[in-house]
Amino acid sequence: MALSVTDHDSAVDYKIVHESSLNATPDNNVTSGPGTLHSVFINNNNDEYIYIKIVDAYSASAGSTNPTWVFPCAANSILNFEIPGGQSFSALSIWCTTGASPADSTAPSLGVGESVKVHLVTS
Repeated sequence: MALSVTDHDSAVDYKIVHESSLNATPDNNVTSGPGTLHSVFINNNNDEYIYIKIVDAYSASAGSTNPTWVFPCAANSILNFEIPGGQSFSALSIWCTTGASPADSTAPSLGVGESVKVHLVTS
């Protein structure tokens, strides 16, 4: 996985979380604390339908943590989910599976050149 977080404290009060290779292994506490979730951008360059799962928690475990939000994304699709007014959180942990059920822990099978990229905009 390649997780990066960009703070823009000096220019704007937003933090952008970018994961260039999301899978079923959760990235825990990606914002390093509380904030407000404003948007979720998904680039599913993969031949499987996927579900981006986000939980308001410092850590998660795919298959046993019940996500707070689930964002579906069809194969080879780009989607952007805007959250008007934002949604407050204590911490964000994110992961991706091929099933919508909270009990699902199946990672997408990524072929050569395929990836699941996610951008979160928070403040």
